[in-house]
Parts: sequence; C-alpha cells; structure tokens
Amino acid sequence: MKLILGSILVWAFVIELSAQSYQPYSWQNSRTLFELTDNEKEFQEYIVKLHRQYDYDWENKNLIVFITDHKITKVQTTNAIERHNRIYIPLNNTMEIMQLKARAINKSGKVTNFDTKNLKEIKDDNTNNIYKIFAIEGIEPESEIEYFYTVKANGRTADTYFYQYETPVKNFDFKLTCPKSLHFEFRHYNDNPSIQKDTLSGKNIYSFTSTNIPDLHEEAFALLNPNRKRVEIKLTYNFTSTNSRLNTWADAAKTFYRILSQIDKDVEKDLEKFVKTIGDNPKLSLAQRIQQIENKVKEYIRINTNSADPDLDDLSKILKSRQASSDGMTKLFLLTFEKLSIPVELVITSDREVAFFDPSFDSWTFLDEYLLYFPDTQDFLVPYNFDLRYPLIPNNLYNQKGLFIEPVVVSGIKTAIPWIREIPAKPYTYDLDNLDIKVDFDTELENIYLKHKRTFIGYDAAYAKYYYEAISEKERLEYVTDLIKTTVPDIQFDEWNVKTTSQGLLPVMDIYSSCKTNHFIERAGNRVIFKVGELIGPQSELYNEEERTLPVENFTNRGYVRKIIINIPKGYRATNLEALNFNVTCTIENRIPFLFQSQYKLNGNQLSIDIEEYYKELTAPLKKYEDFRKVINAAADFNKVNIVLVKE
Repeated sequence: MKLILGSILVWAFVIELSAQSYQPYSWQNSRTLFELTDNEKEFQEYIVKLHRQYDYDWENKNLIVFITDHKITKVQTTNAIERHNRIYIPLNNTMEIMQLKARAINKSGKVTNFDTKNLKEIKDDNTNNIYKIFAIEGIEPESEIEYFYTVKANGRTADTYFYQYETPVKNFDFKLTCPKSLHFEFRHYNDNPSIQKDTLSGKNIYSFTSTNIPDLHEEAFALLNPNRKRVEIKLTYNFTSTNSRLNTWADAAKTFYRILSQIDKDVEKDLEKFVKTIGDNPKLSLAQRIQQIENKVKEYIRINTNSADPDLDDLSKILKSRQASSDGMTKLFLLTFEKLSIPVELVITSDREVAFFDPSFDSWTFLDEYLLYFPDTQDFLVPYNFDLRYPLIPNNLYNQKGLFIEPVVVSGIKTAIPWIREIPAKPYTYDLDNLDIKVDFDTELENIYLKHKRTFIGYDAAYAKYYYEAISEKERLEYVTDLIKTTVPDIQFDEWNVKTTSQGLLPVMDIYSSCKTNHFIERAGNRVIFKVGELIGPQSELYNEEERTLPVENFTNRGYVRKIIINIPKGYRATNLEALNFNVTCTIENRIPFLFQSQYKLNGNQLSIDIEEYYKELTAPLKKYEDFRKVINAAADFNKVNIVLVKE
C-alpha cells in the first residue's frame, strides 16, 4: 500500500516556478536547565520540550519538505538514561539528513556534545525500516538530553504525528510553513488546541501548542495509539492549479481502482489461463465459490509482505514467480473475481490498533489496508493473509468504517465511485474455544484419568489449521503437547489426535487427548482436594491494577463453552460444590455483552459443570470498566476453585 501511495500523492500539483531557500533550524547555544515541580520530579524522565516542524518548498519543480524534530528530556535516574541515550532517525522516504545536533547538559551545566563520527546506520529486519542511530556518552542523573535533526524528503500531502508518550510532555510546539498557494488542514484527536495561521515573508505559517500532556501507558484490553494525542495533516488545496479540494475520497477511489485494475492485453491472456486452472464451480453457492477460489489462489501464490521488490506487484511476474506482495495479491484477487463475473468491491481502511478510519477527514493516511467486499453476500476477504480465509478478516480492520470502491463503467471507461460504509465486527461465534472434559479417579485416588477435547472454531482454528497441516508428525506431537501442558503440566499421552473440519464457512479444529495425571490432586489426611478449576487452564486476569485511564477495547469478540463431567469415586462425597456456581455479568443499557456463568449438577455420583463465557461486544466505556473486569476475573477466580472429596 505504501508503495502505491508514494507514487500518487502529488499528482494534482501544478508546480510554482520560484523556489524558496531552506532556512536552517537552530537551538539556543547557551541556556539554563529547565526546572521541574515537585510532582514532575517524581517521574524518572520528563520531556520538557518537544517540537515538530514541516517546511514545504519547491525544488526543481518538485514539492519537498524539511522535517525537524527537536526534543529535550530531563532524565532523573540511570534507568531513564539507558532509555534515552540512543537517538533514532528514521530514513524511510528520506532524501538526506540536513542537520543533526545533540548534547547532554548535567545538573552543574557541563555540556557534552555528540560526535557525528559515531553516527551508524541500521535496518530493522522485521519492518525493513532504515535508521541512523547515535548514542550520547557520559550522561549523569538529573541531566538533560537534547537533540534536533532536520531531514529532507519528498513533499508529503498527508502525515500523522503522535505527541503523547509513556513519558509526560511539558510543552509541545508544532509549526508548518509552506508557499502561500498551498493550503493545509489539520485534525486533532484526543486534544483540541487552537491552530494559528499567519502569513509572513510570502509563506503560510500554521502553528499550535499543547502543554502539560500526561503520560499514557499500555493497559490490558485497551488500544493505546488511538487514545494518544495526535495531529493529522493534509494538503487540501493548491490554488495555482485549481480551486478544487485535493485528494478526496472520490480521487482515492478512482486512483486506487485504476492502479489495481490496470492490465495490458498480454498479461490479460496470462490471467485468463490462470483463472481456468482455479476450477471455479458456478453450481456451488456464491460463498463456497469465493472460499474455493481463495484457497486455490493462496495455495498457488506465496504471499511475501516483507520485500520491497517491485516484481511482487507486477501481475505478469507474479504468475511466473508465484510470489506476490500485498498489493500484488490484492490486484490478482480483484481481477480474478472480475474475470469470473463475481461482483466485488475494493475496500481500503486503517489499522484500528493505530488509528480508527475517520470518514469526516479525507486524509489518505487512513488508507493503509486492503479488503475485498462481496455485495451479494455482504462479507469480506483479506487478500494477503494466508491463514485467514473468507469470511474471516483481521480483527484490527473491523469495527470501524472504510472506503468502499464500487467499480462502474462510464462511456465505456472503467472507473470507480466511493462509499463510506461500516466494516462490522464479527460475532463472538466466529471465535470459539470450547472444552469437553471427562474425569475418572483411580482406586487409590492418587491420579485421575483425563479425557480432554478442545475445539477451536473460527479465528483460532484458522491460525492453527494451516500451521498444523504443514508440519511433520513429530512437530504435531510437540504442538499438541505444548497446548495441553498449559493445563496438564505432567502430560504423558495415552492417546491423542487432531481433526480439522468446518462448520458452515468457519474452520474447526478438534484436539483430542487422554492421559493419566496426578497434577490436580492433593491429600490432606482423609480428604482429597481436587483442583477442578485448573481443568479450564490459565485465564486472563485483571488484579492489582493502577487507576484505569482507557476505555475497554477488545481485539475480538469471542466465546467459551466448557462442559466438565467428574465421576465421584464410590464411598466419597464431594463438598464445597457451591463454589462452582458463578453468575457474573456486565450490563450496558439493556444488553449483557460480557458474561461468565458456571453451574453444577450432581446426579448420583456424577458431577457435571457447565460454563459459559462470552464477550459479544468489542468496546465498553470507562465507567463500565469495573464490571468488565469482574467478568474477566471471574474466569480467573473459577480457575482457583477446589472441591473436597470426603470419605463417607
């Protein structure tokens, strides 16, 4: 996606003929240390100054931008020094580093300057991002680490900048300068500063300040980045060429569809040959056809999302090499479904773990991830995720809106029109993790015979299925052993097997095992303590938390159904059974979206326990967090329940 965006964002410009000179950024050569209040001194580190600046200009008929970051951090402890004495400068889409200065000032005012000879370049193998890195030596507690750098890059018509961190920020300043013919707009999230606009020396100057920004940390069952303060920046007008708004949703629909549907006649012949090999069966239901086509394509083409090789975007080379990038796979699927006359729409949205798609601000920074939407089934397919198959899509893409691109033909020309629609979350029945357990005791009540069936339906089954089918028999045993060991640490299988099937359109994975174990039994004189709660395995818990600041945001709706049958040995009776009954709910308005219930029945010597737990909604407001936490902790509390067998 980024590759396509980089090639299209400046298409609307008519270049101004005169270029303005770059003005170097500077800091105070000599300054006093910042003073912190007593409350501020309680933090190990404190950002006392944060500055982000964009300076747009024309150079050789191209729009360029100089981006400056200036930061001063007061470090109070040795641990804080270790976290802040290495500075990373991202180089992706960067033409050159224009300026770089760094220094440390200790509490006595002694200055240690950074030696540029120590600048090194590194590459993150996971993301392919390239950085310049440098370290500042000789920093002491209660020092200030200060640096600024300016990089030159191709002009960005849209950008995102976060200015809230795990460290508090005393003062943040933002500034953007550009030629007078250009007009920018800004959208703030989780903050509402006032944007100032001035015109000096023939430039537009935009600025704002935000002060006393609190620290923000990761919290369980929450999304951090969407709750951080940030600003979205968009170039909306270039009045030297047009009075029309630039890069609208309509422009995006036409541009992305054109790029992903373009194909020349030679490649079209290759595509037609490929489509014939799929073996589409029109007699199947449409949903079954979509699944079958997806399976064939993903089995034939290897998905490679880590390489920047342009051949992976080229359809003719994809069909020969059988490798494709995210863009390449999306193009192949889109054209394949069109060839088979299956109505399909391209959808582009954002990663909600970073930022929710905002339909009211038409910035292309929200256009990060592709989906395909089938209007006749009203469901989605993700082109470049091998594990997930229709109708499952990544949970970081749903529960928000997206740009739906509907193909149309106008005067014989293929184009597209935009729609902003909802990408709904999948129901909890699309992510089930169920247990069916039977327990018998040996005659000495020292061990139990455990029959254990765990069933994944939907997401967990999808992620496990293709991995399991691809590994050796030895690795399969290790996989099952590791899975069951979380519940039965001393597992020694009598037998085990795994079966993969489907339930409707959803994958199902059944994992059966039987074993003999003494893990769940403890003796106390004539009494036998049976750790029945541990049969469901370790559970998430939310105990001893600091004050909650973020609303609840689950990553997926999900459900758990557990059925436990325990045959009580003859001559014994079970006590403490009431501890098995739970009824913990979280009610929002008139709904019960979160629940943990368990109930026992005793029929003769057979004890049965039925447990239901579900999370039917992804979100809950902060005021409902305590009720949500009680549901989460109910499963963990059940995990600690014991029953006692007493000889009659």
